[in-house]
Amino acid sequence: MLKIDEAWFEAYKNCTRHLPQTFAALEPTPSELTLLWQEFKHSNFSANLSLYPNKNVQTGLKKTLEDLDELRRQIYERETNTLVKEQYVAAINETSLNIQLICAAAQRNDVEYARLNKQLYGQPKQEIFAASCAFIHSTLDEHVSQPTHIGELARRVAALLPKAELKSSNVALLPSEDVFSQVKALHYQPGGYFDTLFDGEMPDSAYVNQREGDEWCQKSLHAIGAKNYIIKDSPTVTWAVDTEAEIVYRPVGYRLSRDDFIGIVAHEIGSHILEAVNGARSPLKLLGSGLAGYLNGNEGRALVREQIVYPSCAVAARQLPWEYNILKHLSVCLALSYAGPCTFSQLYLTLKALFHFWRERRHPLETNNEEVATEQAWYLAVRIMKGTNGLGGCYVKDIVYLEANIALWQIAKTKPEHILYGDNGKFNVLNKNQCAAVERLIAS
Repeated sequence: MLKIDEAWFEAYKNCTRHLPQTFAALEPTPSELTLLWQEFKHSNFSANLSLYPNKNVQTGLKKTLEDLDELRRQIYERETNTLVKEQYVAAINETSLNIQLICAAAQRNDVEYARLNKQLYGQPKQEIFAASCAFIHSTLDEHVSQPTHIGELARRVAALLPKAELKSSNVALLPSEDVFSQVKALHYQPGGYFDTLFDGEMPDSAYVNQREGDEWCQKSLHAIGAKNYIIKDSPTVTWAVDTEAEIVYRPVGYRLSRDDFIGIVAHEIGSHILEAVNGARSPLKLLGSGLAGYLNGNEGRALVREQIVYPSCAVAARQLPWEYNILKHLSVCLALSYAGPCTFSQLYLTLKALFHFWRERRHPLETNNEEVATEQAWYLAVRIMKGTNGLGGCYVKDIVYLEANIALWQIAKTKPEHILYGDNGKFNVLNKNQCAAVERLIAS
């Protein structure tokens, strides 16, 4: 197939070939994080840790910015296809902003770091923060009066979590069961999304461990045409993919319920990697690596896939994927002082209490519940407040999951097929101009 951006794609990839992923570049190194964790434990979880990246992360970034500036100039002067010009200039501008964000963090420039975060991701919606707080408090209310261990944990969370004022009753974090069922049915129809992703045969055991899961992941990768991808150990407790390096990262030694496993494969392989594969096959190769702002839609869409593996929306709302994304948005709001100043230590303690409560509710009296909550709270607090001095501020990107998810469920009320439409490439399915551009490409 003829690529309409043939003249620019390789030049763009050459400019960014050695560019680190922003979310990774903003953190201290793994060895530094290990030392910080020890320091944090020795402080009895009271230290407000500085989470700036190593200054060496800036190496080569100035040259990359210069190369991108030159490429942008050439595209302005020589490209006659308006669609190509617009999408490349926007992608270059966003990449440049991410480089500046990394440099601001490495230079300990908190004001510039906050400004660039806002330019890239905006600010979390106050009404979603309030609705999230109300949602969590509603789950706590089921237990706070109980003279039990789960009741004690609920009271601990209630004391830490703000009760933000919900000014509008129109804020719906979750879809109706009818809309949920329509989107679920579209994905599960014979020969459709899930049949394709799992090559006609899905896991049927109650739990999936790492060995079995790796086999299923390889099968799914082959089914969608991503045969070159390899599976590697994740440095954290979370799953991730690197579509440029063609890697799936999964936690070491995991054991997931069947539904949780199917959801995470649908999120990472059946959304992020499928988008990259299909985008690379399209007339615009840039769709394989990502149009500007694609994260603002595709993460919320991937979360939809994790939700619909469950029998109902009500059941999905009590699972870790939903809780985790609620906590990511909540954490950004807290770090940005939506409920008053919040330091790293305060954020960690709030997250640990919530993780412990939710895990105890799902796995009553398991002996490692507090240990797991401790680990999850540490990783999430670092993830949110990376690039800061630990006294406030954060990496704002993590609002995209929940906010896009809510927006997509709203669209699904009238266009449930829009969730599937995003599989055509890495673009923002919430951006009407990008959707129109993709329509033209599909039709060409």
